[in-house]
Amino acid sequence: MKMNKKYFVLGIFLIFLSIFGINTFASSIDSVDVQFSKEVYSVNDNGSLRITYTLANNSLDTLSLLVTTNCEEELECDYSKSLQMLPNSSTTQSFVVQAIDEGSPELTLIVKDKITHDTKEFTTEINVDDQLDDGDFAISLNKTSFCSNYPGVGYIKIENNYEDGLYNIKLTSTTLPVSLNQNDVYLEEDEEKIVSFNIPLSNLSDTMHELKLSISNDDLLVTKVFNISLKECIEDIIAFTVIPNTTSTYYRIAKGETVSLTYTIKNIGNIEKTFYISEDGNGLSTDVSEREVYLAPGQSKQVSVYVTAPKNINSGLYTLDLNFFDEKDFINYKIKFDVIPIHSLESSISTKQIVLAYGKITPIYMVLENKGDLSETFTITTKPTNDLQITTSSSSITLTPHSRNIITFNVSCGTNTEKIKSPISIIVQGNSSGYYNKHTVDVIVTGDSDSLSLTYLSFPSLIEIDKNSSKEISFEVYNFGEEDIVIDSINLRRIPQQITYRFSDVTIPAGSSGVVTGTIFTGDIEPQEISAEIVLSDKDGYTATRPIKINVLQAIPQPGETEEVPQLSRLAGFFTLGNSILVGIIALCLVLIILYATGAIKQKRTITIKSVKQELKPIKKK
Repeated sequence: MKMNKKYFVLGIFLIFLSIFGINTFASSIDSVDVQFSKEVYSVNDNGSLRITYTLANNSLDTLSLLVTTNCEEELECDYSKSLQMLPNSSTTQSFVVQAIDEGSPELTLIVKDKITHDTKEFTTEINVDDQLDDGDFAISLNKTSFCSNYPGVGYIKIENNYEDGLYNIKLTSTTLPVSLNQNDVYLEEDEEKIVSFNIPLSNLSDTMHELKLSISNDDLLVTKVFNISLKECIEDIIAFTVIPNTTSTYYRIAKGETVSLTYTIKNIGNIEKTFYISEDGNGLSTDVSEREVYLAPGQSKQVSVYVTAPKNINSGLYTLDLNFFDEKDFINYKIKFDVIPIHSLESSISTKQIVLAYGKITPIYMVLENKGDLSETFTITTKPTNDLQITTSSSSITLTPHSRNIITFNVSCGTNTEKIKSPISIIVQGNSSGYYNKHTVDVIVTGDSDSLSLTYLSFPSLIEIDKNSSKEISFEVYNFGEEDIVIDSINLRRIPQQITYRFSDVTIPAGSSGVVTGTIFTGDIEPQEISAEIVLSDKDGYTATRPIKINVLQAIPQPGETEEVPQLSRLAGFFTLGNSILVGIIALCLVLIILYATGAIKQKRTITIKSVKQELKPIKKK
């Protein structure tokens, strides 16, 4: 039975589709992946835990997803999130679960394609242990009984068993207006810190009260509940003494200087005790040699407190609060520190070079800053060359602490000025501080030029940027003209084609400054330093040009980063398109079969003896 050639070709085509198209219509949910921030989570019973996960769309399609949770009975979770995922993109999300009972329950994250309704599940394990020491922190209260008839102070010791980070701390009560003296604290791993809280005056004696402490950041939420009692107190004898090494309670200290204070703690009671030290520098940097001191009856020990005035602190009077306490009593010392005022002066010039045309005036701007604590009067002098003429808005100026001023120098040509490059000097001297700075500006005298009335108050001399990345830049320009300037075109010149840019238009009012912002993008370019120009233009074609250097760096992979693995084509059946040799063989075979079927390749006829006899005609005898 002969096969129709059309059906033969159709069959070959269907075979082709079956080999290469099996996965073409695979579910989009198969390309979704979830990675949890931890392999196993741990939380104490009745505690809360933040779960962080990264959801990745590894397909070439935009996916509309719904993420929900399913928890076993030891956990309580109620999370739902709708996400629109672009092709080959990822996002990091988080949610909070509540531990209800001890065990090792599983938490399942369910990802649903809202179009196809296909789902995919991801599971992680959570250990709920009643024996955990407050989850990721060891938390203890110095005492659980307080006086109701006068205000008290309590202390909470927090030991970080988690990781370095800034944590937010809250203490609440439904029955008492308690308040922490510190709400944000930075804790290193295995570090201990003590925070204090205030117990107000109350008429609620002989009562129990519940305090709830929470410690949280972006990845973690830990809660701890304390029960305290209030009772009417009769003043007791303090069972310890603290003796300072000096009777002085006032120190003058320079910025950056450290003062060491020594105190002797003595246990004058009849039982062994642990004493604690806490401090509040109110802007001063402090450190304590020991924050917990264990003493037997009659025993004493010295502790050191180091107080440093940071270099960026304002001068003035500061108070250091030192607290020495046990489970019952505390002793407070207040030490005054007078931070000595200092001079901190700076001057900068707007440009190191100007182009000056005959008959025109070109300004130079100097920024004077007093970053110190004392007023200062500056004397300003200029030394021109080449018969250049300089006038200034002020030759003497007084700046109060933490202030600045801009001084204008107008430069013009004299009658004997030549068309050459000539330096001018601007000298700044502080009358009482001894401050001295000499600025030199090169003046290039030339003919008329169509330039904008702009000068640069700040400008990046060098921009460092990794290849295949982007970087935002900004700089400040000043309009010394009498009309507003609308910069509607900002361009980079002398750059390779692998570098592109985008700048925003800006309007600079007359006699005011404005900030130019933009972004530079690099492609696949070899690391190099490029000498470029940035050109600002208005609608009338007037320009202001400034040289700029761009240093393209080789991007350094961050720890944990791996090179991106190219996605395989979805046209994959028994093979992938990456197996190019195999695909070529298959394709060649298919082409030969099709050519054979269509008759493009002729078959050789097999001639048998029988067929020869049939085809030979008999020869008639004459």
